[in-house]
Amino acid sequence: MIPKLRNNLDFMPATTEQGDQVFIIQDPVGLLSEPVMISQEMAMVLQILESAETIEDLQVTLTRLQGGQIVTKDEIQKIFQELDEKFLLDTETYRKAYQKVLDEYKKEKIRTLTCAEFCYPRDPEELKRQINHALSQAEPPDLKGKLAAIMSPHIDLREGMPSYGKAYRILSEVQQKPKVVVVLGVGHFMDEGYFCVTHKAFETPFGKIETALPLVERFSSLPMPTVTPHDFFHKNEHSIEFQLLFLHHLLGDSFKILPILCGSFHSGLDTCSRASEMKEIQPAIELLKEIHNEYGDDLLFVAGVDLSHVGKKFGDELTAHDIIPYSEEADKKILEKLQACDGPGFWQEIKKVDDKYHICGFSTLSLLLEILPPCKGHLLDYQIWREEPTQSAVSFASMVFEKLE
Repeated sequence: MIPKLRNNLDFMPATTEQGDQVFIIQDPVGLLSEPVMISQEMAMVLQILESAETIEDLQVTLTRLQGGQIVTKDEIQKIFQELDEKFLLDTETYRKAYQKVLDEYKKEKIRTLTCAEFCYPRDPEELKRQINHALSQAEPPDLKGKLAAIMSPHIDLREGMPSYGKAYRILSEVQQKPKVVVVLGVGHFMDEGYFCVTHKAFETPFGKIETALPLVERFSSLPMPTVTPHDFFHKNEHSIEFQLLFLHHLLGDSFKILPILCGSFHSGLDTCSRASEMKEIQPAIELLKEIHNEYGDDLLFVAGVDLSHVGKKFGDELTAHDIIPYSEEADKKILEKLQACDGPGFWQEIKKVDDKYHICGFSTLSLLLEILPPCKGHLLDYQIWREEPTQSAVSFASMVFEKLE
């Protein structure tokens, strides 16, 4: 057997200043000191590497691609060596380095900021000014019942700040502030387990937010594959970080969090009709329902999610311009199911199109719909951000969920 590529690398198509089409390899683990740029030809070699079973298979295919010019086994071994030295292959070299990273992160007490200065200001006064401006531009939703949950984007704050403001405006109005916030994020780079939780306090420009340690202990005690045995996936994940900026600003230090990243539920998409039918997910659903029953109105759920990801950047052959008329229609259907708090219906809408629009909040929202009390959702905003250089687009929305009395 020949070594394969790691399954947790991110390949992003890009264009050089000279107009050459390339791929940028990003490493969420952080073993690469900087992103690696490869040509389309090398990308093809890596693709062949994934499908070949033996060195001989690889040699034959590469020789054919070279127009009959023989590629020697020594040349192939050199390619392997270079890839291994960059920790791009799933080998003992990578696994040892990865374990060292896990062990080092486990010792840290605080989950530090990763997106400050790049996506939002580190200066608390400037951040406060930006958040207050977004909140002031938003109309508070007219809720008759009590607030159960907030659905907010996790798109770059520079693109989605008005939508964040609409999502969190309600917290300026509610009389009873939550003591515990269960923050559900998207584990974009989770390659094991269904959920990842951390004991670490979260840094924000306003200070730090403590975790509800007894609840973290209960959740982290769930076995693999339900919950990962480590918390490393929180290190560079922005989907929870962005929510905490607004929560900390609006609630101060009066609350604690249960921060949970959700991995992929796609393994159950074909065989199940809702998240609760996946046996590995059931223990987490039952525990979160139990926690909600214990805390009642003192608990708030927050989901940091985006919707469709379409276009060249996300692996589609067509451009976002061509796909958006269809993905937008699909978004509207799942937003209707969210407003109705219809978990099976939401699942069915994703299943109907085989998630071809890459709803990154699929797992997180599926979980939310299983653990909410009887509710109805109020859609506050829906936007599509277009990234013209990559011919791609991301949609996102804001919604609040009101308890039915």
